[in-house]
Amino acid sequence: MEHEMSVNSEDAKAVIKELQLHDICPRCILRVLGVKTQWAYRKAEETIAGILSMATIESKTSTDGEDKSDAIMEDNPEDNKQDKLSDTKQNETTSKEDSKQESSVDVEAVKGHVILEKEQPTSATEPQEDQEDDKPLCGLCLGILQGLCDKECTHRIADQIIDQHYQFCSFMMAVTLPLQLFIRENSLWIHMSETLKQPFRNIPSIKEVYKWMAGPLLGEALDVHFHPKSPFEVMVTMKHDESEREVELLLEKHGVITSAAEPPKKKQKGPPRRKKMKMYHAADVAPTRQQVLKAMKEMSHKLFKELFPCPPKSSSVPCSIEVMCSHGSIYIAGRYMKYSRKLSQSPWVVDGQRKTESSVEELICEHTKATLQAEDYKFSSSGREDVDVRTLGRGRPFVVEFINPRMSSLSVEQLKEITKVVNSNTIEVKIRDLQMITRDQTSLLKEGEEEKTKSYSALIWVEKEVQEEDLKFLSEIKELTLKQKTPIRVLHRRPLATRERVVHSMNYEFIDSHHFKLVLNTQAGTYIKEFVHGDFGRTQPNLGVLLKTDADILELDVEAVNLDWPPTIETD
Repeated sequence: MEHEMSVNSEDAKAVIKELQLHDICPRCILRVLGVKTQWAYRKAEETIAGILSMATIESKTSTDGEDKSDAIMEDNPEDNKQDKLSDTKQNETTSKEDSKQESSVDVEAVKGHVILEKEQPTSATEPQEDQEDDKPLCGLCLGILQGLCDKECTHRIADQIIDQHYQFCSFMMAVTLPLQLFIRENSLWIHMSETLKQPFRNIPSIKEVYKWMAGPLLGEALDVHFHPKSPFEVMVTMKHDESEREVELLLEKHGVITSAAEPPKKKQKGPPRRKKMKMYHAADVAPTRQQVLKAMKEMSHKLFKELFPCPPKSSSVPCSIEVMCSHGSIYIAGRYMKYSRKLSQSPWVVDGQRKTESSVEELICEHTKATLQAEDYKFSSSGREDVDVRTLGRGRPFVVEFINPRMSSLSVEQLKEITKVVNSNTIEVKIRDLQMITRDQTSLLKEGEEEKTKSYSALIWVEKEVQEEDLKFLSEIKELTLKQKTPIRVLHRRPLATRERVVHSMNYEFIDSHHFKLVLNTQAGTYIKEFVHGDFGRTQPNLGVLLKTDADILELDVEAVNLDWPPTIETD
C-alpha cells in the first residue's frame, strides 16, 4: 500500500516521538517522514537528531516568517551524485515525480545544520550506525532495515553468492519480503491517522530502502557493479515465521476466495443454486501480494484493529534470509553432420522406453553443458532429419540455449576445444563453426524458413523395370508444385493440413533396371519420402505417378541446408 505524509517540522517532531515510543527503527521513521535521500538513511539517527533540532529552532524563530517546511527534498548534486546513480538504477519503478515529492522536512537544511562539521559518507563501506544487540526489532520492518542491511549481513550474503561459483561481471538484485509487512504498515497508518490525524501516501518502501543500503555494500563485497539489465541476478528472500500467521488470519477473516481457474459453467435451469465457495487454506497455495492488499482495502478499520495491534508490536526473532542466484541463458550456434542411420536428433522415448541409445542433441550438448556448469539446455535446429537419414555436406545449422550457466562465456579457444572433444567422442556426429551468439541472433535460425532450400540424394527402387532413357525427363522438370497432406507417420504430432511445396529441380544417376539415385533441390519443409512413394496418394504428384509405377525410397541423405548462417569459422 502506498502512503504519503505531509507535515511541517513541528509535526515531524511529534511523529518522531510517537514512533520512537513504539520502537520503530530510525530508518522506518525516515520512511514515514517521506525522506528519499539515500545518505540520510546511512546516518539515520543523526538525520533524525537534525530534524528534531531544526524543529526546536524553528519553533523559536517562527516569528521571523521563515518557513523551511516547504522545501523540496532532493539530493545535493555534489555530495550525493553516487546516491542518485544508485537510486536511478536500482529503483526503475520509482517514478520521476516521486523523486521530487514535496515534504515539510528539509533534509538538506538538516544536513547543513547538524552535520555541517561532519564528513559525509563517500563510500558504501563507511561504517553504518551501531546497532545495539538489546534493541527490540522494529515492528514495522521486522528488523530488515536494522541489522539485515548492514555491512556484516551483506557480506554474509556475498559469501553465499561466491560459494555458488558463478562467473559474472555485474549483478542485479531482486528482493522478496514477508507479506505481513503490508499488514504491519497498515497497522501503523491506522494508528498514526487516528493519533496525529495525518494522511500517508507515496513513502519509500522497505524494499527500496533495503536496496539503497545493501546494494552498494553488496557490490563492493563482490567487487562488481550493479546494472539493471545484468544477466546475473541475486534473489534475496526474507521470511519471518513468527508473524506468518498474520497473513493467514487476514485472509481467513476476509472471507472466501473463489478459484479463478474454474471454467465457466453451463446455464442452469430452475432456481439458482447457492454458489460453492472455496475457503483459503495456507497449505493449498501461497497467498499473493494482491490478495493481501485487496483484503486490507475491503476490511473496515474496526475489524482490522480487532485482528491486529495498532501500532504493530516489535518482534524478538529476526527474519531468516535465503539467497539464490541465476544467470541468464547463453547461446551457442554451429553446424552438425550426422553419419548414422540409427540416431535420432533428440532423445526418442516411447512409453518410458528409449528407442535409440543416444541422440544428436545429447552427443553435442552434454559435454558443453558440463563445461558451462549449466542447469539444462534447449536444442533447436534448422529442420530435422529422420532417424535413418544422414546429414552430410557442411551440416545442419543449430542453436543451443544453455540455461543458468555458472560460466558466462566461452573463449574462441574453449569453443575449439569443445569441438575437438565432441568430434573425438563419437563417429556418428561431427560439429563445426561453433560460436557464441546473442539471444537476438537466434531468430536467424528460423528466418526464411519458407524461402530457404535443401538438397537431397535418395536411393530409389521402382517396381517396373526402367532404362536410363526412361529417367531423362526428370532432369527437365523445374519448379514442380506438390500438394502434400500431413504424412500419416507424423499425424500423431502435427495437425492435418495440405501444404504446397516446390521441387525446384531433379537429376538422376542410373544404377540398374530397378534402382537409381535421385538428386533433388527442394523448398524447405518438403516431405521427400512421401514425394517418392506417394503416401497412399496423399502427396500429388509423386515420383510413382511421374514414372507410372510404384516407387519407394531405400536411403535418404541431406546433402545441404542452404542457409548461410552461422558464419563459417576458418580452421587451422
